[in-house]
Amino acid sequence: MYRLDDNKRGRKESAPALLAGLSILLNTLTLLADYTPEELAHLAMVVFNPL
Repeated sequence: MYRLDDNKRGRKESAPALLAGLSILLNTLTLLADYTPEELAHLAMVVFNPL
């Protein structure tokens, strides 16, 4: 995980890295808006316990 105070040490993030993080955030928010918690739990069970 990235800590915000690491930026004080002169560490700069690249534009592609920031856009990749934004893309992940937006996709996650879309997923949470489209599916109920029960549907997500069921999907996780199917994916991680394929028996």
